[in-house]
Amino acid sequence: MGALSMLAMACTGIVEAPDEGSGSSTGVAVCSSNAYWKDLDKASDLMRPGGKCNDCHDKNTKAPQYAVAGTVYPTAHEPDECNGVAGVIMDGGMAEISVVVTDRIGRTQPPIAVNSVGNFYLKELLMPFNVKVVSKGKENKMMMQAPHGDCNACHTQNGDQNAPGRITIPQ
Repeated sequence: MGALSMLAMACTGIVEAPDEGSGSSTGVAVCSSNAYWKDLDKASDLMRPGGKCNDCHDKNTKAPQYAVAGTVYPTAHEPDECNGVAGVIMDGGMAEISVVVTDRIGRTQPPIAVNSVGNFYLKELLMPFNVKVVSKGKENKMMMQAPHGDCNACHTQNGDQNAPGRITIPQ
């Protein structure tokens, strides 16, 4: 079992301002995008939204290894393989929705743009780290250091290991 997989057992994802969105009071999964990933595992940045990125990549020696990877959704209880928020690059090259990571020595990494299915990833980072989702001047900030970089391992459809559900855009 890889180090990141073992760390997935210790997730606690308390978020400062989670979007509870539609359907969250019952925990019922709603695919807000009405679009699902249906492709084969073909080395795509768009693959398996909501899935445990590093858990899967740890099992495939040809897959790239990520320090941080996950999916951002509009609501907290979206099913696996449902496309997340569609990231847009605005005029001036800035991403409308991005994930901001600050490493263990206080260096803030360049914002990670969220792609067209909500996925994001970063290849190298000094752990542990702090993380937040930023959009339109608002942010959702994880209130503790992330225990590992496989974000979707805790931020599942219903939340695992005290996470409130999916990683969501700030409202």
